[in-house]
Amino acid sequence: TSITAVIEVETISSQGVTLWVSPAVRDGVSPCVGDLNNDGVTDLGDFGAFGLAFNTSIDDPDFNPDADFDGDGDVDLGDFGAFGADFGCTG
Repeated sequence: TSITAVIEVETISSQGVTLWVSPAVRDGVSPCVGDLNNDGVTDLGDFGAFGLAFNTSIDDPDFNPDADFDGDGDVDLGDFGAFGADFGCTG
């Protein structure tokens, strides 16, 4: 048995940072890609959520796929750069 999943992804580039984001998720929740707590802004509340996920990978219980902005299976410095580029977004 095999399962095939097709995920639509679009790239968003800003200030030299490229993010891979699912339009369905982004459009349904918040235009701020760093808005991890879904309150419409990327702020200190999201920084806390990002901090919990930082330095985790897909096999870690604290891994947050929403904080894996580059979609490479871990939350690392590349994702931190993307989060920082979106910090202050107010939708």
